[in-house]
Order: sequence, then structure tokens, then C-alpha cells
Amino acid sequence: MAISIKDRYPSKVDTTDAAYPQGKARNVTVSLDGTGTPFEKDLVNDIMGFQQAIYKEAGITPSGTPDTADVCQQLDGLKVVQDKRSINDLSQPYIFPTVAAFKASLIEFPDGKVIHLTDRGADFTKITGNTATLDQSIIFSLGVNQSIEYAPAFDERINLIALGGLNDRTTDNTNLVQAAIDLAFSLGSADTGLGDNWVARDVYIPADTKWRYQDIASFFNGTTDSANATVAHLISSSFVVDELVGAFLWNTTDKSYGTITSNTVDTVTVKELYLGSSNTFTNGDSIVISKHKVGVNIFDDSKYDWYNSSFTAQSKVYIQCDAPHKTSANEQHLVGTYHPANIVENHAPSDME
Repeated sequence: MAISIKDRYPSKVDTTDAAYPQGKARNVTVSLDGTGTPFEKDLVNDIMGFQQAIYKEAGITPSGTPDTADVCQQLDGLKVVQDKRSINDLSQPYIFPTVAAFKASLIEFPDGKVIHLTDRGADFTKITGNTATLDQSIIFSLGVNQSIEYAPAFDERINLIALGGLNDRTTDNTNLVQAAIDLAFSLGSADTGLGDNWVARDVYIPADTKWRYQDIASFFNGTTDSANATVAHLISSSFVVDELVGAFLWNTTDKSYGTITSNTVDTVTVKELYLGSSNTFTNGDSIVISKHKVGVNIFDDSKYDWYNSSFTAQSKVYIQCDAPHKTSANEQHLVGTYHPANIVENHAPSDME
């Protein structure tokens, strides 16, 4: 509720100024003629009520010292009220300048609230729970039972900077490149409806990023003690059932490769082996199973060449399909722990030796 001064004092306010639609105060024309706007309790209480409503909503107790332009509790209160509204408004992001600022904040956000981290240049989404993480795709709060998750829409690139990468030509980002690729696979690809072909997730590695492509992790690097066209028993392996589905297997003995369709704790099955000398598993074959599954596009604007100590820009595309050598594309596979060169028709793997 609030009083309307033009209704309360119809002959004692100025109603001719459009900038004051409810009327504005005016002075008397002649002393004591009754034409001036009264200074009475209802008018003063209306103003005081507004001030105190701000304090109440913001949870502020007046200090007892008059506000100034430099220290103003009324302004502080308005900021808090606006902040509260933006906290619960799911239509707009809440902005933190840094990861550290979010982690230290005691603000509790509703599930689904978008949190923008300026230093990461990305939007995250609030989720419940604050289990300790590496602060890459999920960042946990130190003071509230909440975390924020980076899960861009399918048509958005997964940017290495959003995971904490630094493109300063000095910082080693190898683990974050791996995390970005893992995130792409966990978020999934999209079926094109054209046979075995899928539209893959995009991972973007910005210019001046330093990372060791030799160290991108593999699931397994060892030998087999079986002979079979499509099934290999791997010595000293211990997998989770079907955790390798979709991963690439590289038989470095006969130079064949294939996509894993199933696995047990110690065996893997591929649909078919391609481009090798025998295209079959034999006792003693050396096997590498890549952690890089199919279905991700990697746009590497700055691959660091450790041998020549320089950066070279290139883009790589990995397309999910059961027979990758049969589909033309710029790049279709990342096998083992190696980094591929440009492939036009994919008639043979590259950078394997």
C-alpha cells in the first residue's frame, strides 16, 4: 500500500508535470495560504515504509549513522534485493568473476540456475551436492551443498578454457584435453539416421595451448594370448563389462584396427579388424585400446610440436561409424596414445609409428 498524494491532497500538489504522474510537491504561493503540499505523518510514513521495506527484505539492521553518498545502507539494501531476485530467476544467469568467488560464496541457488564464470568464459548449471572434484566440468562449493556443471548444448563446442585450460604457451593442459574429450563422449553424439554415421560433439583447443598428445591416456596397453578373428583375451586386464564399447583397438603387431562392440573383464570383441596384414588376433599380439572413442570432433587451433618446439594449427574430425575406413572424412580416428595427422580418405591410420 502507498498513498496517492494527488488524491490525498488534490489542491495541494502539482499534477501538471508528466514526469510525476501521481503529482509532485509544491510550495505555498503566499505564506499560510494552504496551497503547499503538507508535510505530515502519512507522507513521511510512506517514505519511511519504503526505506524499512528495503531493510527488511535485505536483512539489514540500520547502523544508526546517516547514509552518505559513499556509505549508504539503503543502496546496499536495494542491491541485496536485486541480487535475491536474480538468484531465483532462472531466465538469467548469475555472474561470478572467478571460480574462487563461486566456491567461497554462501548463496544457495535453485537447481537449474545458470551460473556464468567470467574467468572460464562459460555458463555452468547448478546441481545439488558438493563432493570434491577437480573443478573441471564440475565445480563444487566450499560453503553450500551445491556444485555447478559444465554441459554445453549439442551445438556448442566444449571449450578447453571452460574446463580451466590456460592457453599461455607454458601451462601443460594435457589432462584437461583428456577431460574435454571424456566430457564429449559422456555427453554423447547425435544419430544422423544415415546408417552407422553420427554427428559428433565438438571439442575446441584454442591457439597457444600446450599439451602432450603422447600422454593422452589409453584403457589398455599390453598383449593377447589368444588367436581369433574378432575376440581377444588380454593378459593381466581387468575391465568393467562393456566399458570399452565404442573405443578403438589398435593391433600394433599386424597394424590392424577396429571398433570394440563388447567386452568382459578380460576379453574384447570387435566387429571386424581392418587394414592389417592378417586382420586377426594371434597369440602375443601387442594391443592398444584407446580411451578416445568415436564420436568427437577436435578443433585443435594450436597443436604443440614438442620435437620442433613450435605450435601448428590443425583441425581433426572423428566420426562415429562401425567401419571408419569406408567413410571419407578429414579425420575419423584417434588410435592408441597417438595424435593423428590429416587423413583424407582414411585408407590407413597415420602417426601410428
